[in-house]
Amino acid sequence: MSAWAAEVPPAAGIEVLFQYGALGVGYAALAWFAYGAYRREADRADRLEAIITERVLPVLTESTHANQEATRVLQEIAHDREIEKIRREARGS
Repeated sequence: MSAWAAEVPPAAGIEVLFQYGALGVGYAALAWFAYGAYRREADRADRLEAIITERVLPVLTESTHANQEATRVLQEIAHDREIEKIRREARGS
């Protein structure tokens, strides 16, 4: 209890108001901090989403096309090897 509250008679009820006021200020500070933390995290998530949209998705799209091209080339190579195998077997028979 503060020195000022000790000087006021208890019948005035200021001690009760002072305690609720201190709790109220504490709750307000806690709410302000929580909202600030929430906004920071929401802003960080928005920035991350923008980075993913701008940088990562185009690279993934390009890599998908490259993978499709590589698969096509490997299929052609396998097909050519199969044809060579059949030709060798036909000549050897």
